[in-house]
Amino acid sequence: DYGKFKFIESNRVVSQPVVETLKKSIQKIGYVAGRPVLVNRNYEIIDGQHRFQACKQLGLPIEYEIRDNNKKVSDKDIMIAININQKTWRYDEYIHHYAMSGVPFAMYVKQFEEKYKFGISNSIYIVGENQAEAEDIRTGNNVTINKKSEKIAEFLLQCKDLPFWKTSYFIYAVVVLFKKADKESIIKVLTKHSSIQKQASRTLYLNVFTNIINKNKHEDDHITLKA
Repeated sequence: DYGKFKFIESNRVVSQPVVETLKKSIQKIGYVAGRPVLVNRNYEIIDGQHRFQACKQLGLPIEYEIRDNNKKVSDKDIMIAININQKTWRYDEYIHHYAMSGVPFAMYVKQFEEKYKFGISNSIYIVGENQAEAEDIRTGNNVTINKKSEKIAEFLLQCKDLPFWKTSYFIYAVVVLFKKADKESIIKVLTKHSSIQKQASRTLYLNVFTNIINKNKHEDDHITLKA
């Protein structure tokens, strides 16, 4: 009875290409026993939703194990721990999970990425005040939100004429620009942005920004932008 199984909303979205790969493997060598789908007593799938879908679509029985709900560790904690150890989740899947669980940073990143579509890693970098580490994303730490993130997004959108405007090096350099430079300097870079050429690193973009800002300024007023 496939209908008694349920999906947990905060789990990662099922990827049909992953399901198709599993189906091909099962059709070739059979279902590998010993790794049952893990569910709670409400038949909500904690781990194994792709295996469940593959077996369901092939009309095969579901091998499952019911987790004891009386244990102190929550279903969500188990779900995350399994996927951290297996390293199977992508950043967007962790953000989705923690956003659905109500973590403010993840909720903001999810909305920000849906609005601007810079790429999840770029959006995480823009939104995190102190640049979130990989461990912060995997464990759901509530990173401080960069109050300038919307202004950074607006700056980047005005650079859409540059073929590299969505590359990580350029975006990372713009984030540093907003952190280190004053409003007048930021406007100066934006005004001259069409003269910027593609660079091989964030540091080189920062050098370009520095040269634009310092041009026609007295040497005593020069600044240096560093990551």
